[in-house]
Amino acid sequence: MSNIFDPLYKSLYSGQFYCEAAFNKTGNGLGFISILALIRSCIITGILAITCGFLLFMSEQKQDSFLAKVPVMTIANGELSIDQPSPYYFLDDSNKIGRVVIDTEHYNQNTDYEIFKLLDDNKLLILATKTKIYSHDPQKNEYKVYNLSDYSKVSSKPLIIDSDTIKHWLKLFSIFFIPLMGILMFASYFIIMVIEMLIYSIGGLIFNGIMRRNLAYDQIQRLCAYSLWPGLIVSTISLLPHLHVHWVASVLVTLGYIFFAVQSSTANHQAG
Repeated sequence: MSNIFDPLYKSLYSGQFYCEAAFNKTGNGLGFISILALIRSCIITGILAITCGFLLFMSEQKQDSFLAKVPVMTIANGELSIDQPSPYYFLDDSNKIGRVVIDTEHYNQNTDYEIFKLLDDNKLLILATKTKIYSHDPQKNEYKVYNLSDYSKVSSKPLIIDSDTIKHWLKLFSIFFIPLMGILMFASYFIIMVIEMLIYSIGGLIFNGIMRRNLAYDQIQRLCAYSLWPGLIVSTISLLPHLHVHWVASVLVTLGYIFFAVQSSTANHQAG
């Protein structure tokens, strides 16, 4: 375990560590970058899990209130039907405004443009007709159309949606969302940090030339990989509440450690 954690603290202060990284190690630092990507993804995923858990707890009562209004919906042969009179309105808590409407009796002959105008004029978010579902995002002013006939291309079995089905979907979402996000974040951060290492290697080459060192490119890559850790600490601190650290600070810290790594590694190697 010490071999894993040693670079995490020695890279913060030890010139001898950077000397050993340059001359006694091999590779280009991808192993250490994978550790950094894991650390960063675990931190972000942890924050996300806490936030989602809090939001789910706060919205549980509203969620139950909404699900109680969900009719039994059936999609078969590309057509939607419900067990309630049509049109059916999902009313808000005050039972005054319905921004989600199911209407299987009307609008089947209207063009998409006419439906979009209807959504906009009535401030609707979703309108489900017999054969299509229309959505409107007021913030982005985006309209989308989903053809129910597409489902029949995937499965010939009728799709029945009710409150229990939605509860089941929400439960699956809460179980698998955080782990999947963690995996995606790890992969994303790994790719991003590899790109960062390659970019920072340009700075390492410049420092190598200014100080007239004779480091090979793979040595500079390793030094840059280990130098990403201090900058990552600075950028992670900026995630804390009420702490606003500009991204430039992380870049400057990383470049400073690359300079320190190049200078210290060659100086300690010459001294040795």
